[in-house]
Amino acid sequence: MQQRRESLDRRMDSLEARERELRGREKAIEQTESQAEQIRIQASAELERVAGLDRQEARVLLLKEVEQDARQDLARVGENGLEPLRRAVAAVAARPDIAVPAEAELSLALSDDATVQGLNRDYRAKDKPTAIPEKIRACLEKLILK
Repeated sequence: MQQRRESLDRRMDSLEARERELRGREKAIEQTESQAEQIRIQASAELERVAGLDRQEARVLLLKEVEQDARQDLARVGENGLEPLRRAVAAVAARPDIAVPAEAELSLALSDDATVQGLNRDYRAKDKPTAIPEKIRACLEKLILK
């Protein structure tokens, strides 16, 4: 009789633990659904905002947003943080063996590891961040010191 009671107690404890686990999962699902709803609301508001714009107005709006993002990135890096890149680009452009067209353009994206990992996953089939600054520095040094 005692063994049966102990067995039932253990079973009851196991069921209660499983119930707590399921309640935790249910709460996580509710939070995810809430976040998804917030994203849907934001996307809907964004669509409403741009729905009445013609192509040119949408392009201007996008360029303003890109410019604002770039200013925020520059503020994070600081003006002096770009100086090594400026020197490297100037050195490459000054080399007589490299033809740089007058209309040439350089784009720079400041990204965190998560963004770089996403790009690597999508375009390189490597689901990990890479030390892009190290690779860029090495390439620029080869170009400059060549």
